[in-house]
Amino acid sequence: MRVDPLPVRRESLGRADCRTWLVGWFVIALFPGACQSGLSSTLCEGLTSVEDPGQSDVRKNKSDLPKNPESFSFFVTGDTRSEIEEFQTNLTSMAAMDPHAIALFVNGDITADGTAKQWHEHHLALAGAALNCSVPNDPSGIVRQSLFRTNTYQWGNWIRYIGVLGNHDVNAADWYRNWNRFLPGQQSLGHVSEQGIYFAIPYQSAIFIVLDSVHPSSAQTAWLSQLLSRPVVSGATWKFVFFHHPVYPCNKKEPFAAGLEWISLFEQHGIDVVFVAHSHTYERTCSMVRGKCVDGGVVYINSSAGGAAPRAIDSDRRATVENNSRKDRYDCSEILVAGRGDWRHFCHFRVQQTTLTVSCASHNDPTKISDHWQVKK
Repeated sequence: MRVDPLPVRRESLGRADCRTWLVGWFVIALFPGACQSGLSSTLCEGLTSVEDPGQSDVRKNKSDLPKNPESFSFFVTGDTRSEIEEFQTNLTSMAAMDPHAIALFVNGDITADGTAKQWHEHHLALAGAALNCSVPNDPSGIVRQSLFRTNTYQWGNWIRYIGVLGNHDVNAADWYRNWNRFLPGQQSLGHVSEQGIYFAIPYQSAIFIVLDSVHPSSAQTAWLSQLLSRPVVSGATWKFVFFHHPVYPCNKKEPFAAGLEWISLFEQHGIDVVFVAHSHTYERTCSMVRGKCVDGGVVYINSSAGGAAPRAIDSDRRATVENNSRKDRYDCSEILVAGRGDWRHFCHFRVQQTTLTVSCASHNDPTKISDHWQVKK
């Protein structure tokens, strides 16, 4: 099904302004406290949050939210790795489809190894797509000011970048320092340490929960269990969860058995969609409980070819995933509703009160929709 792209929010800036914003963007990304230290207001204006982020596990909603609180959208992709040109193309397509989205969730393996150099390159892609200073297919040279932001604690008139930890992101000895250095907007969200990066953020009728499958632990599972019982979560209309490793992969990857404890909680507390990555594929399952298709279960989406090379789907795979308390058998020929292993892509999600509409598109053409579906409550 074809989905026409929405109008792109554009602002006319000259080349000098473009350079100014690009420099400012990098300075603030590398030195989050620069604006508080007297950096030129021209560079800082609109690039930083002025609010104390606080220390709560679940962020409060902000006062500068869109006028229609029951309608919002967000993007999901994953495994961008070090394919910078492909990732920037992906970002440019997202901006063309919907520049008014509230967030972009990158579901792990953001870098190849978590080095500072790779994070620099990743930010260069973000800056290039956000500013359109030298983006192919945009010969007009029109600039969009900092559309994707890694340094904000707020929702606003930009696309808030939310990173999820993947196994490649922790390969470097100083990965944790680099993670915090380049994602300053996440430093005070929930639990952020070398032993685990997990948190939750509410937005209007939804709750977004980010888990760390690289460092699964009893402490993280206990935190999740307590979180899911809180009114801010139990009362949410839409409940979304993100972590990197798939529990029910339909390719050659091993199932993430440690995630079964989380799956039990998801099924118990009515999680709507779980986003995973790692496989470099696109996979969407039926509504599931214990590895079987049932009404009212959890939908699993693997959107993980955001930059890295795609990998093949095994739609006939049968596998078992188990831990000490649970054993799930699944058959990909039964649970896989949609799947592709031959394209780089992103997914766009729009919430309109009790309706969720999803379009997953080619990274280099947002009008080429491969999977389009809708859920109504």
